Amino acid sequence: MNDVLDYKLVQEYTRVPGYSDYWVDLDQGIIYSIRRGYLKKLKSNLNDSGYYMNTLYDENGSKTFTTHAIVMAAKQQMLINSWLSIGLTVHHRNENPEDNSADNLELRTRTAQALDYKDRLSEQRLGKPRCKVTENDIVDILLDFSDFDGTISKYASVVADKYDMTRINAYLILKRKTWKHVDVNNQQLN
Repeated sequence: MNDVLDYKLVQEYTRVPGYSDYWVDLDQGIIYSIRRGYLKKLKSNLNDSGYYMNTLYDENGSKTFTTHAIVMAAKQQMLINSWLSIGLTVHHRNENPEDNSADNLELRTRTAQALDYKDRLSEQRLGKPRCKVTENDIVDILLDFSDFDGTISKYASVVADKYDMTRINAYLILKRKTWKHVDVNNQQLN
């Protein structure tokens, strides 16, 4: 390799840990190879889940990774996918799997990512985010229900409107199908 290429690599790109012939433009989320002695942008292929994939080669052969995993590895200077063993996954902040710039990627727990996914689905289906009631809300709902002069269905509508949830979720709370662990009797004494 020539000195100009060496300088450009060090100044503009970040090496992929474990794959010395591969470099990443963190600003653009683009992966480059120098395996043939010159800088070559790698082609990314779209998988069935909508994520871009790249194949990297080393002395043991080839491995295919998501582009965002390669970019995250370069950004964090960690081996690719090593964060999986500690319960983390790569998250696209703007929810666009085609945007693999390092600024758009973050490591998150699978639980946090799954909850965000549920919130997005709920918002898409119902036009509003998921309801977030607390145990105190549940106690209030159940205590108020004991004083309600009407049917469970009517009170489910009242609860749904008040707490911005679906009627079926309110009904399940009132029937004690959900939030069963909340002990209303002990709360009444406090």
